[in-house]
Amino acid sequence: MENFNKIGQTSRILVRAWVDTDADAWFQLSQDEGINKFSLSGYRLSDVNASQAMIKVWTEGFRKIQLGVLPIILKATSEIVGICALKPAKLDDEPTDQIEIMYRLGQKYWKQGFATEAGKILLQYGFGQLDLPSVIGFILPENIPSRAVLLRLDMKFIRNSTFSKHQVELYRVQKKDFFKKNESE
Repeated sequence: MENFNKIGQTSRILVRAWVDTDADAWFQLSQDEGINKFSLSGYRLSDVNASQAMIKVWTEGFRKIQLGVLPIILKATSEIVGICALKPAKLDDEPTDQIEIMYRLGQKYWKQGFATEAGKILLQYGFGQLDLPSVIGFILPENIPSRAVLLRLDMKFIRNSTFSKHQVELYRVQKKDFFKKNESE
């Protein structure tokens, strides 16, 4: 078993490594409007082979740097309900990569707290296991639901920026602030 098989869990969801049997489920979910609605690149795949190839790239990337895209599993049904990630990202107006938090859910799983739960799992992993000093999140200005998730993750608005020539709002949380807030809860 991979050492990143299970990143973390809550009472409702699990964030874990990809497995070979996830390809069909990821292909189906990649067609969902919720996964693609606010994505700058889109995740809609052409077939299961494309899904397998994408999972292979994500898995190999994660093995190399312990960062990347992972599935969000609903524990009650074992189904993939979305994806989440801690991954390098370079804003157009920054000289170097930063570590970005990302989450995408199938539309029927919106407004149920799963993105916030996945975000907390990722921040716990990133700050606890990887000792990251900070994590950024950026969203398209019209993505009001994701703004609410970033704020629930105690991320602070930093400034407007651009990513791949798209206007985005930039948020950040520091390791010390994340642990301070979660110790007091």
